[in-house]
Amino acid sequence: SVKSIFTIQRILQRYYSNVSLRQLKRLARIKDVALSSLLERRVDTFLYRTNLVKTIQEARHLISHGHVFINSNRIYISSHLIKIGDIIEISPSIKQQIKERLLQSLPQTRINVPHYFEINYNLLIGTLLYHPKIKEIPYPINPTSTDLYEFEKNKIFK
Repeated sequence: SVKSIFTIQRILQRYYSNVSLRQLKRLARIKDVALSSLLERRVDTFLYRTNLVKTIQEARHLISHGHVFINSNRIYISSHLIKIGDIIEISPSIKQQIKERLLQSLPQTRINVPHYFEINYNLLIGTLLYHPKIKEIPYPINPTSTDLYEFEKNKIFK
């Protein structure tokens, strides 16, 4: 139904607070690639999912200030899409800060990195192992929802 599609669209926007409706629509036009997979491949999402940052906004800040490298190239665009095998690395100038924050938050934080990412917390280097399926993404809503699959399949936007 239109109401449930609108609700899912809003949930995705809230969940990926880093993505505007315009960006969602642009991503939805990419053929033969699941929208959820594209959203999970953003570098800011990677930093958040691997617990290197506490929020998507913090990830965007690190990226915009040039503290993130992909395959040894400094990036400044948080929507940069990671490819399988890309090496994502934190700038040496802030590695110690990130490690200290990770160690301090360990007792309170449950580190739960999705299987499609691999991260070395000692070196603060990670990679995308494969494109995730919708069932593997830790959504705050039930991923088996018929409406979510329909939304994903048809990439419907109102």
